[in-house]
Amino acid sequence: ADIEYVLNGSRLKALYLSCHGGVTESGVGFITDAGELRYAHWLVRADQIDSNYKFVFLDACLSSSNGTFPDGFLGNNQSGKCFVGWNVSISATTAYYFNTQFLPLVGERTILDAVLIARENSLMQGYSDCNPGFYGDASCYGLA
Repeated sequence: ADIEYVLNGSRLKALYLSCHGGVTESGVGFITDAGELRYAHWLVRADQIDSNYKFVFLDACLSSSNGTFPDGFLGNNQSGKCFVGWNVSISATTAYYFNTQFLPLVGERTILDAVLIARENSLMQGYSDCNPGFYGDASCYGLA
């Protein structure tokens, strides 16, 4: 109930969520609290999201691999809104390093610039699986 409220029922305008993610056989993204679905206490599919966030960073594997989560979180009008996720199954160490580079830049630069800088820094440090995805307004600073 708590995760459903945060994703759909709250009046929050920005969201960072670190969890596990994947894509169903039918191509819909999902997030969950467990690496193995048989141990999950909750699971939310992208087609269950109906929110009005301005900035979302869904720090979960495959969360931006096909656009289903950005569409759910940002809706059709993405002006002034943006979404960051992962295009790949990401290692925890890469995600951690990326976050140390990305999060300090939020509010200082556009979200797209912050993603590109953090990605470049991560790749230069040898985190070859660093492949973040960005959707939305390239001029968005993520300010709610």
